[in-house]
Formats: sequence, structure tokens, C-alpha cells
Amino acid sequence: MNITHLKKLTKKFASDVKMSLIPNEDPFLKRLSDCGDDFDKMNEMADEEFEKLGEGSSRAAYRLSEDLILKLAINSKGTAQNLQEMQKDLQSDCTAKIICGDAQGKWLVMESTENITNKSFKDIIGFSFDQVIKSLSFAHNNESDDPKPRDYDQIKDTAFFRCLSNLVIDENLLLGDYKLSSFGIRNGKVLMRDTGFSKSVYFSNYKDSDSSSSS
Repeated sequence: MNITHLKKLTKKFASDVKMSLIPNEDPFLKRLSDCGDDFDKMNEMADEEFEKLGEGSSRAAYRLSEDLILKLAINSKGTAQNLQEMQKDLQSDCTAKIICGDAQGKWLVMESTENITNKSFKDIIGFSFDQVIKSLSFAHNNESDDPKPRDYDQIKDTAFFRCLSNLVIDENLLLGDYKLSSFGIRNGKVLMRDTGFSKSVYFSNYKDSDSSSSS
């Protein structure tokens, strides 16, 4: 796969915060889009071309280059999460940038990030991951009777907290999906790299199966 034009897109999007509809000029990505609903075929194609970084219940991730990651849907839930992740309001200062994606959500290409540890998270943000998540939960769970988390007043005034808080409010991202593995490091910044699980995605694709499994 020739990713030269994707690298050009990376440079373009680095200075352009707007999302736009452009033709798909990559032969491999075109073939992925032309697979219809054959998710197995799409993943077989990606397995033959790239290093597989991991697979969840709805998407698989592949390394295209040092700078780019391919997220590929493995079922309809994955397409819903890709479409959610491509929403323009999610392209913020605390999220990894989406470079391009399939209009039906079959795949997306995004900036790569390094894996993060609890120590590196605290070194960069100034507070532990657990502190930040507890503070987010306290701020957005109006029914919680939990005591105010330690350092809450300082944490809520940080730009990182405000950015994550906006994702919860504006995009209805579920706090339960905020795991350390959902974040990474790029150019010394902590960025959320998994923003596909919102309330709308949950109620449209997961709620019925959760109810049936618990009944």
C-alpha cells in the first residue's frame, strides 16, 4: 500500500481543523470500502498488509506507518463507533486527530500515539489517571453521593479536564469507557485515542444485548 498521499493528508489536517468530504484516492482503502458488509474479507485484507495491534469486540487496529493507525470495523457495532469517532466535534485538543475515514464507517485512519502508563500520565497531566477519572465522574454524575475526590478543585481547572468534560457534555461519551488504554501520548501530550463509545452508540447497538444477557 502506498501511503504517500495519506502522509500529505496528515500534513494538511495538521493545520486544518475542519472535516471535509474528499475522494478516496488510495487503492487499498477503496477495496476495503467496496467489501460491502463482508467484515471478514476486510480484516483478511488488512491482516495480509499490516501489523495488527489489537482487536476488541467491534474493531481491530493496524499500524499503517509510524504516524498512522487504521481502525477497521469487524461488525456493525464497529461501523457505529467509527462514525461516532469521526464526528467533527470530537476533533479537539485532547483527542488524537482523525485523518480520513469511510463514509459508512467501515474504516478510519488516525494519528498514532504511544502507549501510556500511569506514571507518564501523572508526569504530563500533574494528577493520576484515577484522580482525573474520579473527578470526571463526580462532576457529571449528579446522583452520586461520593465525597469530593482529592484535588478535585485543582483538577477541574486544568485544560485537560475541561476538554474531557466537554466530550462528556457535547458528545455524550460514556465515562465507563474512559480507561487508561483509551489514551496515548503524541508529541508530549496526552490524547484520547478511543472516542467511539457514546450514549447513542450504546443505546443503538449494545443496550438490547446487555439486557438479554442479564435477564
